[in-house]
Amino acid sequence: MSKRKKILIITNDFYPSKGGIQGTILGLATQFGDKCVVIAPYYSGYNVRDDGKLPFSTVRTNGLRQNRFIDKLLFFILRRPFAFLVRTVFLIGRVAKKNDYSFVICGHITNLLIGIIGKRILNAPLGIIVHGKELLFRGLLSQFKKAFAKFLLKRCNCLFVSNRFVKKTLLEMSVPEEKIVLIPFGVNFAQSQKAMRKRLENDENKILTVGRLVERKGHEVVLRALPMVLKRFPNVIYQIVGNGSMKKKLHQLTDKMKLSKNVEFFGDVNNIEHFYQNCDVFVMPSRFIAEKGDVEGFGLVFLEANYFGKPVIGGCSGGISDAVVDGVTGILVDPESPEEIGNAVIKLLENPELAGKLGEQGRKRVLTEFTWKRAASIIERKMKNG
Repeated sequence: MSKRKKILIITNDFYPSKGGIQGTILGLATQFGDKCVVIAPYYSGYNVRDDGKLPFSTVRTNGLRQNRFIDKLLFFILRRPFAFLVRTVFLIGRVAKKNDYSFVICGHITNLLIGIIGKRILNAPLGIIVHGKELLFRGLLSQFKKAFAKFLLKRCNCLFVSNRFVKKTLLEMSVPEEKIVLIPFGVNFAQSQKAMRKRLENDENKILTVGRLVERKGHEVVLRALPMVLKRFPNVIYQIVGNGSMKKKLHQLTDKMKLSKNVEFFGDVNNIEHFYQNCDVFVMPSRFIAEKGDVEGFGLVFLEANYFGKPVIGGCSGGISDAVVDGVTGILVDPESPEEIGNAVIKLLENPELAGKLGEQGRKRVLTEFTWKRAASIIERKMKNG
């Protein structure tokens, strides 16, 4: 019987920080349970004692407390992923002394250098979760970055992806197809949570977007589609949950278009379930921002909205077509077209039976196909058996 009994996950994006990568790692680690050890960064203001409430072990790097000069300097020079690498390299040896490991998983390509070190020290196979955006290289050093990424990825035993878009990108980088494994992402809500569909006959309809306020997510295009929707449904409220660099611009656009009475900004929230439960339609028309190499790798929020029985509207870009099944769980639109987005919203608000059908089919799909239990099982089987 093998002495290796633990699973090591290395990530520089983790709880309590929020986002798709953070949710992915949290979901997998929770499913692996007490056989999992996660190496993750410390976040300013976070009480590390709260890690004891998690069903797995967490080792925090003593890093990036941005109220300290040394960490501000590291962050300025190296940025978070690389500062995390510098600090984490000293943890591998200590972690190796406490347990034997069956395999190592990196949560992002920026963790791969430390993952390769871990692979050698622990004499364990190495896997990585590839999200997509990190493979779109831009700028003067794009060819060097691509070559370096290929060098790192070749050192992995398995590459786990959530959709065909990322798989295609890896194949174009000459990654052997047998190393690429599709896994279903899940949602981090209690399975006992019931789907709730707001009564559409109510005089106030709500459409919702959840995500960072960045150009890629398409909040601006939804705002430009809103006047069209308001002509048919004058009491529609557009709720925006999340924070980011586009916050000021979106507020200015809302004021300029005189939409303040119909748009609500909530920032980051702790009760996201409430927003999903009380919306009528979820929309996030993510698009590919070529000059920035920014793309939606998958879109976990579509699954989250479907989980609560809500129909979703997504942009035809990146890996979204694997998250949203057009005409089955939601509607796919041209993410650059306010008219298409507006028509899709109106169609769902005008047809509550269709909206309910798409939401119910989406919820069934999430509960049967997209679970962390299934994803963790695939990863463990592939990493142990090859």
